[in-house]
Amino acid sequence: MIHKLLLQPFVENAIVHGFDKDKDGAVLKLHMEKIDDKVEIIIEDNGPGMDDELIDRINSGIYEESGSGIGMRNAATRLEMYYRKEGGLRVEKGQSEGTRIIIDIPYRTKSD
Repeated sequence: MIHKLLLQPFVENAIVHGFDKDKDGAVLKLHMEKIDDKVEIIIEDNGPGMDDELIDRINSGIYEESGSGIGMRNAATRLEMYYRKEGGLRVEKGQSEGTRIIIDIPYRTKSD
């Protein structure tokens, strides 16, 4: 079970901020994997990426007061509200370039 609005802000940010409209070859990857009692969701783009300071702020729970920061803060709040301490969010540099968002949520089925 995944909250219906959890991924939208991250996918939207990847499209709006990670893709250069004047450059071909934009890639957005979404990978989900069950690992033990968690589901790991990775959203990754090959755009310009975030600088280290911004990544550190987001990983510390400090979001921008305008622009994409509002959507990320709202998604982080939903993550906390629906999954409590069982949910997690972190940002990393992409494997070759771009940005990588990793979301961990508890594995639950509709019958749980």
